[in-house]
Amino acid sequence: MTLSAALALLSCAEAPPPRDASQPPPAPASPAAEPRAEGAADTAGSSETKAPDAAPPPSRLASGVFPPPNLAPPFERSAQPGDGEWTPVPEAGEVDGAPIVYTTSLRPHPFKRFSYVQVAAIDLSRVELHLAAGSKEPLSDALPPEARPGMVPEASQSRLAAVFNGGFMTRHGGHGMGLGEVDLVSPRDELCTVALLPDGGVKIASWERLRGEREGLSAFRQSPWCLVEDGATSPKVKSHEQRRYGLSAEGKLEIRRSAVAVSRDERTLYYAVGEEQTPELIAQAMLHLGVESAAQLDINWSYTRFLFFQETDGALQVTRSLLPKMKYTKTGYVARSQERDFFYVLRQK
Repeated sequence: MTLSAALALLSCAEAPPPRDASQPPPAPASPAAEPRAEGAADTAGSSETKAPDAAPPPSRLASGVFPPPNLAPPFERSAQPGDGEWTPVPEAGEVDGAPIVYTTSLRPHPFKRFSYVQVAAIDLSRVELHLAAGSKEPLSDALPPEARPGMVPEASQSRLAAVFNGGFMTRHGGHGMGLGEVDLVSPRDELCTVALLPDGGVKIASWERLRGEREGLSAFRQSPWCLVEDGATSPKVKSHEQRRYGLSAEGKLEIRRSAVAVSRDERTLYYAVGEEQTPELIAQAMLHLGVESAAQLDINWSYTRFLFFQETDGALQVTRSLLPKMKYTKTGYVARSQERDFFYVLRQK
């Protein structure tokens, strides 16, 4: 895929339900992996590896701070009660008696209350984060269809806390993706990359900064240019090239967007999804979290999702979404195959 293909970043999405602009969005209810798979068939198409009996190495992430300190709202005029205050998510479960996911809301626009971002903070020292290929996306012949079930490996589902969306479709920019030693789509130097490390860490940077580490990565997923890099908003976000970060089918720039970042102490993974967001607005929200780098993931109402899973009535299913209105099926990712790639979060053993 050539660079010019990035001009096709127009995702076909459903329009969100009508919103009363005079009212702020409802606040969600209170606020989630496994490089150790039990069978090759279960882990095909995901970043899990086979080492079922090996104890994980001591985490270099445990020295960080979790949950993060509360934040002052970005702007007093648009702030709403609870913005910047971290609240635990019971649905995600606990590890060693401590919640593994907290959430808060931020409003990165100076006066628009309905332009908001919901953030999940995930304790990387107590979870395992993985990337999985969908049954169809990304487009690639590197793995056979039977190795791409589009679900969380069955052997790991008892520890599943959450699932969140991956990146753009292959035709919308040719963003790279790799699982283990397999490159489903070849990486491109200029693109932002979410890289999963064998020790549970996560790095986010342009590929030109990471390509020397390719052999040591558990997985990677690319997006357009980084929203944030070196602690500042990318100049491309503020230029005409922000169109390459994706528009709605109707050509709207202010749409639902998702992004991911890692705290400076490397302890916390942030996933953010926002309504009425431009690339610049969601970049400002990520900067407010104090991160060095941030990548945009998928966009639009139909393709952005962060879902919490629990066993209910004897079946593992979605029990809560990060935003009040997200498109999903209750048993998707665990009993129903998904066409798009995704990340999933497992509670540590």
